[in-house]
Amino acid sequence: MKKVIAFLIIFIITGCATPQTYNPNNIENNKLATVKTTAGKQLLLNDNYVAWILYIYDSKNNEITKRNLLSTKINEISLPSGEYRLEAECVNKMYSGLPTAVFLLEPSKIYQIYCDVTKDKDFLGITVDSKVQLKIRETE
Repeated sequence: MKKVIAFLIIFIITGCATPQTYNPNNIENNKLATVKTTAGKQLLLNDNYVAWILYIYDSKNNEITKRNLLSTKINEISLPSGEYRLEAECVNKMYSGLPTAVFLLEPSKIYQIYCDVTKDKDFLGITVDSKVQLKIRETE
């Protein structure tokens, strides 16, 4: 029974986070930009932050992911080149943040978004995570 419950919890956390495609103009798939996260690879939360894509908006501020609060978070999506605003959830075992950033994606490139955390000290002098930003890098 415990194995079934553990499986269901992992399934709910990761959802059916399969790769998605947004391609309204039917561009050849090899000319789409792909944005990935490492969130789908990490089954349990630990001290490292992982990024889940929540929403993506195009340059006209149209929400293109068409997800609602109950739908699956995105860990990979392919889309036409252009400027996009990504809203993500950066989460580890203790904290979470909801950063937003604007990125210019080029055709046929693969990107990885990640959470960049700034550390600071609280009023007791204890080091804490004070700010999280969404960043992007090109991968192979």
